[in-house]
Amino acid sequence: MKRLTKIAFLAATFSLLACSYHEAKHQTTSDVGQPTPTYKYLAASVFSSCTDCHGATVQKKGVRLDTYADVMKKVVAKSAAQSPIMEKMTDDDDPMPPDSAGGKLSDDKIKLVEDWINNGALNN
Repeated sequence: MKRLTKIAFLAATFSLLACSYHEAKHQTTSDVGQPTPTYKYLAASVFSSCTDCHGATVQKKGVRLDTYADVMKKVVAKSAAQSPIMEKMTDDDDPMPPDSAGGKLSDDKIKLVEDWINNGALNN
């Protein structure tokens, strides 16, 4: 019975470490020690919801958001408040993405983008 308990404990410990590693590899640390998402993570989990309308083949209103360089055209590094991309994501009257494309992003996703921008909007 003690052996099963040890095995269960080791399995639980390994699972926690694996989860921590998965989260850590998608974040860097800000100047104040807070986790900041990486661009690669945001590209896959947030900006990917923009590319049907603002991608390589379609650029509504001339906006393209499928590469880091294109995203940075709508970002003022270290100033989410001055970044056009934040203005569009938080606009209650005309939010991006629009309802027809899945609707406004969750507050959590918007916060991730805000933190990334305020911490320099690095290409990592």
